[in-house]
Amino acid sequence: MDSASVLGENPDDVNEVVITTPSSGVGLPQEMICPPEIVDPASSSPRRPSSKPSKKKKLYEFCLPFNDAFREKKRLNAIKAKRHRELAKQKEAALEGKLREVVSENERLRSQVKTLTERVEQLEQKKKEIQDMVLTLNSMLHC
Repeated sequence: MDSASVLGENPDDVNEVVITTPSSGVGLPQEMICPPEIVDPASSSPRRPSSKPSKKKKLYEFCLPFNDAFREKKRLNAIKAKRHRELAKQKEAALEGKLREVVSENERLRSQVKTLTERVEQLEQKKKEIQDMVLTLNSMLHC
């Protein structure tokens, strides 16, 4: 495999890394790739079987910058996109927690409204009974 087929033709293909001498400056040495223990296991693709020994490296998994400006720009964009996805997940989780709190509060308030409405109905019934008694007593006194 020659270095032109790895870097020149398909800049999206980061599965292949050219190991070169430091003087040439082409590609990345193998030790510049993040060790597997740093890579987030949640980022692995569920579509790929785990029996495969190697998987294509995601651009955000590379620790050090690429020498190629195009690939470096793609790597930085991938890192920013991953960070954005993580922040979006955190915001969604926070909103879900807030939603649970609001739903719980809403249920509590609905229960309280029901209890108070029943109490108001009881008091209105009691008021009507008292008014009827007063009318009856007034009519008895005036007769």
